[in-house]
Parts: sequence; structure tokens; C-alpha cells
Amino acid sequence: MRLRFARGRDKRGRVLVASLGASEVVNASRVRWLASHGHKNLLPCEYDVSHRCLIYDVHGLTSLRKYVRHTELSHDALVRMLGGITDALAWCMMGGNRCYHVLNDPAYVFVGTTREPHLALVPVEGVARLIEKSPFESLALLSDESQIRYASPDAAELARCLADFVAEQDDAFSINALRHFVERECGI
Repeated sequence: MRLRFARGRDKRGRVLVASLGASEVVNASRVRWLASHGHKNLLPCEYDVSHRCLIYDVHGLTSLRKYVRHTELSHDALVRMLGGITDALAWCMMGGNRCYHVLNDPAYVFVGTTREPHLALVPVEGVARLIEKSPFESLALLSDESQIRYASPDAAELARCLADFVAEQDDAFSINALRHFVERECGI
């Protein structure tokens, strides 16, 4: 699978395009599930059959990586991001998807004006492991004090707790462990 950014069909908006490899096949039922059961933290997805690619509208959104470099994170913004990432991943897993079907690379996790994260579910079958980055990539970025400025001591303390949580986890991602952490530390 190859990811790239392009202009939308209207030539004004920006889209993320996931072009399929030779052995990759789109799971059409999962694309329909995403369209009918959309989640506020998941990007809407279109499948272009003729070009064998998935198209996600990212117009007006900034990558998480860019966002945290240019914004001082408040405690509220950090809580909102953690809650949004957790909710989106839990929603995907409840729908029968795996966490590695979600783009977790901070370059492809997006943030809008409401400071809500937006993730892309990539319903593709045919390869052993679709997405190399685990959800810990975005979480580790949110807790990296060398790359982020925090607006308050509360935000910095939550980031330290998040860094400890990520460091304690093994390579296998657990949505239950993340949900428990967010409930305990953020109260949501």
C-alpha cells in the first residue's frame, strides 16, 4: 500500500490516497460498515474501484505531527486527543477490525479545529501486516516532552503518566489497557 496526498475531485480540497498493492484487496463490507456506522474520530472513506485506491478527505485538517510542533498542548486538548484516539480504536475493534487496520503514524493521524483527532481505517486484506505503526506511535508523540510544549503543569503531568503507560506496555496493543488508562487518568 502506498500513501500520498492529492487534490480532491473538486480541486480545492486535500485528500489522502491509499493505493493498493498487487496482493491487497479492499474489504467492501468494511467500507460499507464505515460509511453507515461512521464515527466522529474516523475519516470518511471512499473506494475508487477503477484506480484501486481508498480516498480520505483531510481538507482543513493538520497532521498530528505538525499540530503538536506548532501548538502548546493544554490539559483539555491532551484529554480530548487521548479520548478520541481511544474511542476510534475501540469503535473499529467492535466492528471487527484490527488496530493495525488504522493508520497510527502521527503523519497520518489528523487534528481539526476542535482539537479532535481523526484516524483513517484502512479496510484492506491480503498482507500479513498492513500498517507498521502501532497506536503507541501517536501516544508516544503526545507524551514526548522534547517535541511538545505543554500549556500547564497538569498537561505536562498527564504527558508523563502517558509516557510511563507507553513504556510499560509490551509490543502487543491492548485497547482495554488504553481505555483503563484514559478512564483512570482523564476521568472519561
